[in-house]
Amino acid sequence: MGSKTQYIIDSLFVPRNCVLYSTAVGEMVREKRQLFLHKGCWAKFKGYAYSQVHKMRTKVPEGGRQASYS
Repeated sequence: MGSKTQYIIDSLFVPRNCVLYSTAVGEMVREKRQLFLHKGCWAKFKGYAYSQVHKMRTKVPEGGRQASYS
């Protein structure tokens, strides 16, 4: 599962009140969103999440931004 696929899967599980626009096909896909998951998803999402946290902790903020995480 590539990083772009993770964004697509992630967007299927956004709460309905946060969806701005969806077609009838989009709603059908959201209704069947569980079918897109498999046992390997957990490990891939976990790895992705850890890499994002690592990036936040090691990257030097640019410009006037301040790091607000610990």
